[in-house]
Amino acid sequence: MFLNYFQYFIKLIIIIFGIIIFFNVIELDLPDSTRQVIGVIVIMFGAYRLVLYQSKKKRYEFEQRSDDEN
Repeated sequence: MFLNYFQYFIKLIIIIFGIIIFFNVIELDLPDSTRQVIGVIVIMFGAYRLVLYQSKKKRYEFEQRSDDEN
């Protein structure tokens, strides 16, 4: 149970880090367009990891239920 919350927490941190990069909360010595592209890529990576984790978790639970039925 704790591991599930930890997984979500890490993915959320990645998304928040992408938002921080995108809005230049931490001053980076990069052109605006480059910084924004990197921010969007990090946000999308965090969202991708979140969706992938949920998908694998549901698949694992489905396989466990089907194994229990057999």
